[in-house]
Amino acid sequence: MITAIIIDDEPKGRLALYQKLQTYCPEVKVLAQAEDGSQALELIEKYRPQLIFLDIEMPIINGFSLLEKIKEINFKIVFTTA
Repeated sequence: MITAIIIDDEPKGRLALYQKLQTYCPEVKVLAQAEDGSQALELIEKYRPQLIFLDIEMPIINGFSLLEKIKEINFKIVFTTA
């Protein structure tokens, strides 16, 4: 089982990705979803996922700025964007 977090400011984007993972990647367990960079930081710290799906363009803290704020990146990253 691969643990994951979806990070995207667009609800439809999060839902679409979640549904595709459920259908085509049953080995991926989505632990949480974040709608912004601040929430994402909290969830990454709390759940320590193996994988994050990260939207690049988000308000306030974009995907790259979010990664700069994480002290130790010990997970894989899949960048997502509209």
